[in-house]
Amino acid sequence: MKKTRVKIIFVFATLIALLFSYQNCSRVIFSGVKSNDSNHAIDCPDCITKCDNCEINDITFTTDAESLATIAFEDLYPDPGDADYNDFMLNFNIKETMNEKKFIKKITMDFSPKAHGSGYDHKFILVMDGIKDAPSNVTAHTMPMFQGGAMFKLTYYDQQKNVLRTVDSSDATTDLTIWPSIRNLYRNTDGSVPIVVNATRNGPHLEPLETAKLEIELLNPELNPSPGTIDIRKYRMMIHVIDSNQDIDLVDVNPAHIDVNGYPFGFVIPANIKHCLEYVKVDRVFTYFENYRQYLLAKNTDPSTPEPEEKIMKWYNTINPGQENNVFNP
Repeated sequence: MKKTRVKIIFVFATLIALLFSYQNCSRVIFSGVKSNDSNHAIDCPDCITKCDNCEINDITFTTDAESLATIAFEDLYPDPGDADYNDFMLNFNIKETMNEKKFIKKITMDFSPKAHGSGYDHKFILVMDGIKDAPSNVTAHTMPMFQGGAMFKLTYYDQQKNVLRTVDSSDATTDLTIWPSIRNLYRNTDGSVPIVVNATRNGPHLEPLETAKLEIELLNPELNPSPGTIDIRKYRMMIHVIDSNQDIDLVDVNPAHIDVNGYPFGFVIPANIKHCLEYVKVDRVFTYFENYRQYLLAKNTDPSTPEPEEKIMKWYNTINPGQENNVFNP
């Protein structure tokens, strides 16, 4: 009888130990853009419901080891200009951390400027409440990043990853300026400020002088259930064109921000996609971009317009024959 009791106690203790270690698991899961994207299933559903500090590390596309994506803008609103989409480009990463009840308790975003192919200067901003500060040419309201209060810290790093400065705040109702001037983030080897960065044929590849990390601690996780994916529509990253006083939105967040021919003014693409050189129109390089903008135009008129085939939605994967020299190759 004693042996039986000892065995029962040992088995019970083992189960308690396993349960404790399981609830402290940490998972980096998934890759996809929309919460209803059936192509990207969660790899550990039990872990998500039971584990504190579980992470969704997914920024629209997971195309490399660092899970980066890129935003690309045209800055001549309301005209698409040369439609090369290198006026400002930035790599970003988003990570959402959940508590044991599957509510988001922390958001971390990393930002690294990638290219600047414009004679204009830009301010890079984040609209956390989904409402662009007035005055602005962009009046559409979009999804907020989170519900309830939050404390956030913005940290800047130099090229050696040393901390340059930090900014602390709790005001999510005011646009957060990440950088007040993109032009000042680059220098030529002689110390001068370049006009066009990482967008000319055989041009040098310049690294930005700074990168940034934004850490947001949510004060009301119970108001922010995780859908199991990162929904890019919540993350309203915009540029303000200083010279023209115009704001530029992402079509992935604000589908109406297109011109009369369906050209978006900003979009999200995978970070490993080579971008167009200065003055080279995106339609010329990428086979299905014209089909994509026609879809955007139709959807803006009729929101029930179904998505076209994958090769059109992922237009950036197909380059026209003979156009390889019209993308940036440092």
